[in-house]
Amino acid sequence: MKKIIAIAVCVLASLAGVSASAQDHATRANIPFAFYVGNTWVPAGHYIVTSDAGSSIITVRNLDQAISVMRMAAPAEQSASSNQMVFDRCGDKLFLRDVLSQGGRLRVELPVSKAEKHALEQADAGTPTTVYLALR
Repeated sequence: MKKIIAIAVCVLASLAGVSASAQDHATRANIPFAFYVGNTWVPAGHYIVTSDAGSSIITVRNLDQAISVMRMAAPAEQSASSNQMVFDRCGDKLFLRDVLSQGGRLRVELPVSKAEKHALEQADAGTPTTVYLALR
């Protein structure tokens, strides 16, 4: 029984550490258009994007509505000296590709999702158009 309690305490402590660390890697954005995070469509609005330095998971949370999406990401090839979010436009759909924030210490790239591959096929386009959104 003591072993189970000790394990539970360790798990809770590590979760608290992850939560505090994620707050260190965050950026806010006012996104004026609806877009996809992976396969999940989210509406336009005010967002906060967080990531834990030791994790490959980002969280995209809408501050206007109760919407939160978690997605796997990788370190971006571009430097975080610029403050921007990068989207791929496939036909009339936009997909979050990169989050680069020097102040928020974020530099992540999201992989191409099934929804984006499908949108590319439907749009009959070989490569998507890139859309940049500057962050303040």
